[in-house]
Amino acid sequence: MSWSRKRTLGAGLLALGIVSAAVLKPRELPAPRDPYFDGIASEIKAHGLHHSVAILDLDRIDSNLAAIRRVLGSDFQLRATTKSLPSYELLEYVLDATSSRRVMEFYGPFLHPLVERLGSARPIDVLLGKPLPVGDLEQYLSRSQATTQALRPVGGGSVVRFLIDTPERLEAYLEVARRRNVQLDVALELDIGLHRGGAADSDSLLAMVQKIESSEGRLRLGGVMGYDGHVAHAPPLLKSTAAAEQDAFRAAMQNLGHFTQALQERFPKLVQRDFIINGGGSKTYARYRLPDGKAVGPVNELALGSAILKPADFDHPMLSSHQPALFIAEPVLKRTSPGRLPFADAIGALWRWWNPNRHDSVFVYGGGWDLTPVYPAGLSSNPFYNDRPADNRIPNQTLLNAGRHHPVQPGDLVFYRPLQSDAIMQFDELLIFRGGRLITTWRPISHRL
Repeated sequence: MSWSRKRTLGAGLLALGIVSAAVLKPRELPAPRDPYFDGIASEIKAHGLHHSVAILDLDRIDSNLAAIRRVLGSDFQLRATTKSLPSYELLEYVLDATSSRRVMEFYGPFLHPLVERLGSARPIDVLLGKPLPVGDLEQYLSRSQATTQALRPVGGGSVVRFLIDTPERLEAYLEVARRRNVQLDVALELDIGLHRGGAADSDSLLAMVQKIESSEGRLRLGGVMGYDGHVAHAPPLLKSTAAAEQDAFRAAMQNLGHFTQALQERFPKLVQRDFIINGGGSKTYARYRLPDGKAVGPVNELALGSAILKPADFDHPMLSSHQPALFIAEPVLKRTSPGRLPFADAIGALWRWWNPNRHDSVFVYGGGWDLTPVYPAGLSSNPFYNDRPADNRIPNQTLLNAGRHHPVQPGDLVFYRPLQSDAIMQFDELLIFRGGRLITTWRPISHRL
């Protein structure tokens, strides 16, 4: 190749590179104002709050509850999951809105205060969301003042249904009931596809039911639980994600149908109207109602909680009609321009040149509840500085990047969505908003019991 041709080719490649860089190089993002978040920020500042706060929007909660009630209809009862709604005031609000007194608890030490607090005015029906170690069962019985009445209540009192997943746990619970001379309400876990435990087939289920029936009244079976938590994570092998999830749900309902049919055939007097067949979850509950209004499967109650608040981990197509109702707000502490990173000045300068949205550094009071804030727009987490979402009470000055012309300033609030709603247990209070106004505060369930 001649020198002139090489020079022409080189010039062409250089021009192509310049054009490509001009096309691919990011532009500085706009930062439009949002009256919703600006209004909340003004309320927070007006009340003299200058630290990290957790926010619940009752209008959005009501909208999400309306969507849930449309699925529940008259075919399903709601069982509110406490780990996703970890506030007694919030739980009561949800139970009243759905005409339910059913809750699901996952943590042994919370059982007694839950029954004592929520069941003091009106009885509640508690179903354990996982099998507890025998030690947790013993501690609950020891804390209950009137053990027999607490477990088999007289006069319509609250009831706690302990979850049984194996014959060995069933035998251990039966031994506790005999030794303490009490009757325990229990429910049996069914493996309908999650493979996390529970009866794997009808024979093992019926054997455990027979053991309960012959326990001389020490155990009373009140229902079964078939959790479908695997459905929303079905791998799309040679099919779309939606098709994979729908097939997984259909298979789970078939499995649950086999279990309940075996129960009805062998123990017809047991499976009566008040017998609980629990299923569902926040990412799957809407599948239990077809577009034509028909209910799906043998389930008669649905357990959910996160669908009501919709934290960031629940941005799922099945919840597209739901709105985020939980936010965490963090004040901006400082802004540096240009932003710099330790040990990386040269790389930082190149990065700022390439992406103008990385020009400035913005440090917030805490932050990192999800790596990307939802407001103001145009802010982004710094992957070299922040390695994961915050999981502690007082995260220390998360670094966000902003463009040179971004309006955010010290004292402004940055809004995050936590990944899971139990993040609110790290706060001392919840700010409750209605119509854009701060109307009251609620308390999270204490994580320090």
